[in-house]
Amino acid sequence: MTADRRDLSNLTAPTPRAAGLTLPPRRTAPAAPLRAPDTEPERETNSEPEVVEAVVATPVRESTERPKPRKAKPPVPGGRKRPYPVYLPGPLADRLKEAAGVTSYAEWVLAAYRRVHTRLADVFGPPPAADDSGLPPRPRSPRRHVEKPTAIQLRLTEQEIDVLERKRAELGGPSKSEFITAVVELQLDGP
Repeated sequence: MTADRRDLSNLTAPTPRAAGLTLPPRRTAPAAPLRAPDTEPERETNSEPEVVEAVVATPVRESTERPKPRKAKPPVPGGRKRPYPVYLPGPLADRLKEAAGVTSYAEWVLAAYRRVHTRLADVFGPPPAADDSGLPPRPRSPRRHVEKPTAIQLRLTEQEIDVLERKRAELGGPSKSEFITAVVELQLDGP
């Protein structure tokens, strides 16, 4: 290369995506020097052109080890917890928040369920029976509340959810929200 034009190709490092993918060095012929238009052209000699080898700097990887996998956490007794969302009427959700205090909603609701599960049949009555027409029974219409519902999340294990779902099915399939509302109301209003 001439003094006027320098080779800048080795100044840029390869991108991380292309790291390790390098091309062999290029053999390039020197560029002809620029001439001013009013000067006489230079005569070339019979000598062979110089060949300049460009060397591309390749980054060296410091470590090729992969990060060690994390150790699995020990299993939670009763299984892994998952969300169980329900909607409670606004004033009832406020009463639940006050009654629960520092206890989680899930623990409070489960404790309330243990105390009132025998009285739930009185709230929902017997499940609708099929009539002699052979049509399945129509589901009970859900309770409508004038107050805006408030969503709460209960974090329950699969076993706890199974117990609650079996009880719901036994009572004729009220919605999750209606079922949990009845549990909370019986606990807060009951003896």
